[in-house]
Amino acid sequence: QQQQSQGQGGSGSSGGGGGGSAPMIMEAINGFLAENVTNKLKEILPLVIKTRGYDPVSTLVEKTNLNIKELTGMSSIEVKSFKLIDIEILLNNSGLGGSATFALVAEIPQMKAQVSRVGNFGLEQAYTLSIPGTGVAISLTGHVALQDGKIGIESVSPMASITLPQMSVTGDGVNEDVATIQQKMSVKIGAALSKAFEKMLPMSMNMTLHA
Repeated sequence: QQQQSQGQGGSGSSGGGGGGSAPMIMEAINGFLAENVTNKLKEILPLVIKTRGYDPVSTLVEKTNLNIKELTGMSSIEVKSFKLIDIEILLNNSGLGGSATFALVAEIPQMKAQVSRVGNFGLEQAYTLSIPGTGVAISLTGHVALQDGKIGIESVSPMASITLPQMSVTGDGVNEDVATIQQKMSVKIGAALSKAFEKMLPMSMNMTLHA
């Protein structure tokens, strides 16, 4: 049994002598993620955003001469893909397991917020801010383990690198506050994603490592 475990560890480790099979493991895991996890995230993540009170977001920017509030539409997030991009499986005293890095790509088709600001000559202005087509890219770290001969995902946590690579904001006087909007949205999306994975994990991928 010990020899069998060592053989499995060699085939699964990204840095071991059997590293040639690591791409096969990643391909198999990504196939499982595409068929099972991605669809679940599509259903769960929008619901979590709503239940946690992130749609609407009551306050985005609050300054003396500018307020951006009531951001709506974040719960319309569409998960496009959830993939494994790196895995390291090692055999140690606690068994066979290791770390994994995942990448999630999503899009928020349309968001709107209410803006009130002081314009020229001290006149107050109020209008609707439009934020179309926001891209979302998230890196996540996780832990995988071998249980009863099957690979399972035990935990997944969003890393700090939550980015909104595509974000178009239309509205007078708010362009300089796009970074603030992105930062607050990133925090909300990251928290919602963590909660979504809490509902889904641990998860057995029903896959066996072979020597």
